[in-house]
Amino acid sequence: MKNFKNKEFVISVILIIATGVYVNIIKYSRVASTEVVDLEKFPEQLNNWKLIHQSTLSMQVQNVLKSDAQIMRKYVNSRGEYVWIFLAYFRDQKYGEQIHSPRHCLPGSGWNIRQNSLIKFSDAVHFNANRLVIQQNAAKEIMVYWFWTRNGIITKEYRLKFDLAFNSLLRKPTDAAFIRLNIRNSKNADVVISDFISDFFPHIKSVLPF
Repeated sequence: MKNFKNKEFVISVILIIATGVYVNIIKYSRVASTEVVDLEKFPEQLNNWKLIHQSTLSMQVQNVLKSDAQIMRKYVNSRGEYVWIFLAYFRDQKYGEQIHSPRHCLPGSGWNIRQNSLIKFSDAVHFNANRLVIQQNAAKEIMVYWFWTRNGIITKEYRLKFDLAFNSLLRKPTDAAFIRLNIRNSKNADVVISDFISDFFPHIKSVLPF
């Protein structure tokens, strides 16, 4: 019994030391991307979509977001259907200060998450994204979002943390992007989102260094 307790103690100490080393490697061994990202190259007009409004973030929001580049734009198609896109690029994810998830930010800004699921795109592009139905008073919207790193598209927040750790340990750039689309809730909202992504996905990819 004594030998068993000694072994258990030694294993516990080793695990504590290994965890400390692991955390410090992630925290202090990040490799930032040296590539220049210019999101303003994102097209203002494409097929039947046209940019009609571009917003800028307030200093308060930017201080919380801490992105290195971002655009927030509203597009309308020839049928009068609107889609908002928010695209933010982070050159160097920081340990303990990762990209803010809408799941955490929405309730704090007065929006309630009514539904939470995955949406699969399989027409011009093939990937999954998060799909939220959100509501604030009488306003009801659909939000579609995903993360993008050098290891591909990510939908789960815990996988984003793993991605940061993995790239840090391999001395790879830890940059990442957050892409969010918003549209007013309607019967054909998912179709409109799908059309928008089919047209713009190659351009989202082209302005990011992945």
